[in-house]
Amino acid sequence: MKVLVSGAGIAGLALAHVLADGGHDVVVVEIAPALRSGGQLVDLRGTSREAAARMGLLSRIEEAQLAQRGMRYVDDDNRTLAVIGVELFGGNGPVADLEIVRGELTRVLFDATAGRVEHRFDDSIVALEQDDDGVDVRFDRAAPERFDLVVAADGVHSRVRRLLWGEEAQFARPLGGRMSFFTVPEPEPLDGWSLLDVLPGRRMAMIRPHEESGSAHAILTWFGTDASPDRGDVAAQQRAVRAAFADAGWYLPEVLAGLDASPDFYFDDLVQLHVPQLARGRVVLLGDAGYCPSPLSGQGTALALIGAHVLGSELARHAHPREALAAYETAMTPHIEAGRKLPPGSGSFATPKSRLARRVLQSYVRASMRRPLLTLFERAMSSQHDVPLPEYEPVAV
Repeated sequence: MKVLVSGAGIAGLALAHVLADGGHDVVVVEIAPALRSGGQLVDLRGTSREAAARMGLLSRIEEAQLAQRGMRYVDDDNRTLAVIGVELFGGNGPVADLEIVRGELTRVLFDATAGRVEHRFDDSIVALEQDDDGVDVRFDRAAPERFDLVVAADGVHSRVRRLLWGEEAQFARPLGGRMSFFTVPEPEPLDGWSLLDVLPGRRMAMIRPHEESGSAHAILTWFGTDASPDRGDVAAQQRAVRAAFADAGWYLPEVLAGLDASPDFYFDDLVQLHVPQLARGRVVLLGDAGYCPSPLSGQGTALALIGAHVLGSELARHAHPREALAAYETAMTPHIEAGRKLPPGSGSFATPKSRLARRVLQSYVRASMRRPLLTLFERAMSSQHDVPLPEYEPVAV
């Protein structure tokens, strides 16, 4: 089968790897001029780790992981309120025992497909016409071409989804906040520890270890009713970040000072996507393009890898693509529903509005690292995504 995958991200490249293993002719088209590097740290745990293992990718990912020791919850004076080591909760705590920079994970997946998949950068799909036997695709740059199947793995703002399903607004459910992450100079030697400070006004700032010595990943999250800047206006987005944290202490002045020079600035509203139908004819949505759970959930990478494994496996065991796509949607539904559940620490209690509420939260954080609250927290963390994967026969190469 000839398959076109739109998007050279985690979901698209993982699927391309599985399809290549199955002997399919795969083309990956990516609008960016090159493979995207950088990005925040993502983790693999539970079901997503099993999916990576089944796809034969786990050992490669482990070789590229970033060493982590855990998270320190701090106040504005950088005093430690609680220490959550990576060994707590069986490696399934706020910092997992297998974490990797998003750009590194993408590189691992790209290397796994090298020589087996055709990669086309600096191009995108502009039109689709399909019939019962295939899809005719027009590109921005390349000549028109026909495929047996088209997979939209081009992210939360998917162009392919817009072409066939309609505008994003009908599927997006805002969570009332926004997030920005970018690389900055390391404010102190982190030594494998992530630092988290929660500020009044429903704001939180995290500084995480970086793969490059002397650098750090800054992740800023805040909630409010102010209008979000245009998605293509980076300068306005950076102004919004500065405005949201202008009065903040801790390391925020140094973090904001490094904003302009950051090579990987990211900004977006926190939304979840609820698309009622993942497939239309021979075009199917994968990963964030179909079921973005929001970065707040921590399940985006998990669903991308699980979705790639499930879709590739269903295509392998069904004679007709339409049957495979229907089975894929049925199998993914419980995973998507579980992935949309926001973890402990994402509600209004964990991002307090007033200084008094923050003091209450800080007292709770100190107490939560002692029994019996620690036991309750451990149970909540361990049940975040425990939906088992379907059983499939190994893909024949």
